[in-house]
Amino acid sequence: MPDKKFYVVWKGLSTGIFDGWQRCAEAVIGFPGAEFLAVTTLAEARTAFQFPNRQAYQATRRAQTFHAVPPPIAESYCVDAACSGNPGILEYRCVHTTSKKELFYQGPFENGTNNIGEFLAIVHALALLKKKGLT
Repeated sequence: MPDKKFYVVWKGLSTGIFDGWQRCAEAVIGFPGAEFLAVTTLAEARTAFQFPNRQAYQATRRAQTFHAVPPPIAESYCVDAACSGNPGILEYRCVHTTSKKELFYQGPFENGTNNIGEFLAIVHALALLKKKGLT
């Protein structure tokens, strides 16, 4: 059974919060420039309807999402791969994030792909970190 949705209608034949698509459709179909949005909870619908329009509400949601992203972990290792062509010449490496010290570099390898390189870099880094007792 699909999850229940609530619909916020800012511009339509009628406006407000509707508890199903059928009621929302009656409010927006045939109204040029209708403005509405589906959300998963009644609380979110009530919050959204307090904004003047969909764009204002979604701008606030994007800002909240941005602030929810945690800062990078400084004591970490990053891997990356590069491939010229698909398939092509492949290389990959691992770098300590803070010091930027290269832990390893591998390649070039012929007939590689970027996905294979990324995978190999992760596996290589995990094996090296385990061998050195690092987490």
